Amino acid sequence: MLKTDKGKEYILQNIASGVYPIGHMIESEPVLSEKLKISRMTIREAIRDLVEENILEKQHGRGTFVLKQPKFKGFQCGIGFSEEM
Repeated sequence: MLKTDKGKEYILQNIASGVYPIGHMIESEPVLSEKLKISRMTIREAIRDLVEENILEKQHGRGTFVLKQPKFKGFQCGIGFSEEM
């Protein structure tokens, strides 16, 4: 597992479990770096990837926030509704 993946996985797990609710700010890069024992640059790359995937939003001077996810996120084309549920 790449270190960037470790950072992304940690953030995604915290979103899924409700530690980082939609619309709320995640921990800062230095805090995440210390907590996960990976470099700040690696955390920055993980956050950048999640911003590009429209999961997080960076607000200059404020922090990084969890975006509201569309209901169809994770939808798999070709799978019926009942199978999806």
